[in-house]
Amino acid sequence: MLLCSVLLHEFNTSIVAYTSYADTKTIRGHYVIYWELLIKDQENSPSHQVLDMCCLVMEESMNSVYRQGRVAENSIGPLEIRVVKNGTFEDLMDFINFKGCFH
Repeated sequence: MLLCSVLLHEFNTSIVAYTSYADTKTIRGHYVIYWELLIKDQENSPSHQVLDMCCLVMEESMNSVYRQGRVAENSIGPLEIRVVKNGTFEDLMDFINFKGCFH
């Protein structure tokens, strides 16, 4: 994630919050990373190519078991980054607290 932060810094963007999900419902399951970004310059926001590069950087930093399943065995699909709107994680925590899920 650190190397992605460096890539995003070039676009005056930072990762505010994130989470991940293992999507096992698709053929060749894969990891989905949800990012909430702080984009300080909307005119120079990171492109889809930059997010694809972040996916590659994160995949390269994974352990050998992941890389073997991803590349050698082709049993894991490509990592996916989904950018969520600002405030999503705060709204989610408010909803969870409202529903009493943390009691």
